[in-house]
Amino acid sequence: MVISALLSSSIFFSSCIGSFTLCNKLLSWNHTVGDQFINEMVFVGFCIIQVYSVAWLADALIFNAIEFWTGENPVVEGTIKKVSNENGHFTITAEQEGYRVEKEGSDEVVNFRYNQENKVWSLEANEETIPLFQFTGEKEVVMFLPEGKAIPATLDNAGVLAFKQALNHIYYAAL
Repeated sequence: MVISALLSSSIFFSSCIGSFTLCNKLLSWNHTVGDQFINEMVFVGFCIIQVYSVAWLADALIFNAIEFWTGENPVVEGTIKKVSNENGHFTITAEQEGYRVEKEGSDEVVNFRYNQENKVWSLEANEETIPLFQFTGEKEVVMFLPEGKAIPATLDNAGVLAFKQALNHIYYAAL
């Protein structure tokens, strides 16, 4: 009788919160970008521009619900993600050299591209390419700020701090 009660009650202890596949894929990708300092810079940048928050929200409200009702998570199936915020609905497509972001109902397209030859992440929009940062050595990176300033940083704690301060300056200046 005790065993029957335990087996019957196990249904109450199972979880249906989902696998958070999008968040896990994003974090797994972040671990493969480079060494620990590069990974930290990408992580901090994604935190500031709310990439992780949007991924978590999409998993919590959309993808995990689909996984619960259908048994399959759409993030696992393909490379296309749909994201919505106060600025509209966006489709994000993972491509071999980066990401393509399209605003639904508009011709607006933004590409985040990684040039492996030059080791540069850049933003492509309106037929313009804007470099974001470049890996210049095993322990060095150059960050390109919107006003055109290039800031060299080492891939250590001091470089990560310089990166955070530069991003915070830009973020607060935009407010």
